[in-house]
Amino acid sequence: MSDLPLESCPCCTASSISRSMNQRNVFKKLREIKFLSDEALKLKEDIKTVEYFNEILSDSLQSARVTLQSEREKNVKNKDLSQEWKW
Repeated sequence: MSDLPLESCPCCTASSISRSMNQRNVFKKLREIKFLSDEALKLKEDIKTVEYFNEILSDSLQSARVTLQSEREKNVKNKDLSQEWKW
């Protein structure tokens, strides 16, 4: 091994170490951004799925409400008819 101090080694200067660390930070940030982008895409797909099922459930609920209202009206009509028969 050489007896030269670290300062004389061109790959061990403060600026090259700093540049190397900055590059690592940049790559680390790029990986984080890629990961977050992938997560955002997954969440967008999940949102679309939830919205789709929400629409189906809303339609089913509306249909059930119409059926319930119809049944209530029939019950009222039947109750009125049964009251008439009692007299």
